[in-house]
Amino acid sequence: NKPRPTISDDMVEIRIDDVVLSVPANYTELPRDRRSGEREQLFLYAAWPRMEGYTRARHTDFTENRPDSRRIDITIGVKRNPFSELQRLEIQYTPHLVDAEGTPYEHDLTKYVFKSGTAENPASGYSDKELYTGIATTGEKAVLFCYPEDPDRVLPPECFREFELTSGVYVKYRFKRPYLSEWRKIDEGVKRLVGGLQGG
Repeated sequence: NKPRPTISDDMVEIRIDDVVLSVPANYTELPRDRRSGEREQLFLYAAWPRMEGYTRARHTDFTENRPDSRRIDITIGVKRNPFSELQRLEIQYTPHLVDAEGTPYEHDLTKYVFKSGTAENPASGYSDKELYTGIATTGEKAVLFCYPEDPDRVLPPECFREFELTSGVYVKYRFKRPYLSEWRKIDEGVKRLVGGLQGG
């Protein structure tokens, strides 16, 4: 269960609910996922921008949590939340926003701020994050969360998105905040990688 990279590109067949993936071992983060079989969750990673699996040449990106690391973390798992990405935006997130309309932001995004909370109305579990929406290259509305820049944070800030691969399986990916300007290309790269694993 401890992360350990491998240069092996041996193929592993993983089933998650109704999805079957053929995964090169060097895309897997955990040694346990290098055995074929059924999983509740699969933890993958790849180096941006070529979405390559682990190699010795990219060792630092995969093993060090630097603010500018080009590692993309991808989780594929059985969907437990009954809501879709846009339903979560409407039902779970919007009631806690300062302004439901948001404000235009760079990189073709709209930015939303969560309420900080008071003694009478405690803050939601999202108040330490910023929310963004934008239109992905595939045409759907994407919902992204980012941790704000904070010099006191122990870990470098990241951004993430979670979307549905099928009705029973979700994909969640994370990347370092400095690459928010490339969010569309990252989103496209993750979808292309996951689609290729399905087609393998």
